[in-house]
Amino acid sequence: RFLRKPWNNADLRTVISFALDVARLREDKRTLVRLLRKQIESPDDPADIESEIERLAEDDARDA
Repeated sequence: RFLRKPWNNADLRTVISFALDVARLREDKRTLVRLLRKQIESPDDPADIESEIERLAEDDARDA
């Protein structure tokens, strides 16, 4: 995102806050994907996590 000079300090803080949120969410996503892959690779997956993820993704797509 670009800010024009002279920038407003409140706008700058907002942009930086959003950027930090995005970075934090990306890291959370990586962690969750890593944990999920570890669970899916487990031979005993009684919850059938992969099917549940697909169902949730379809629900999200319909809601969007």
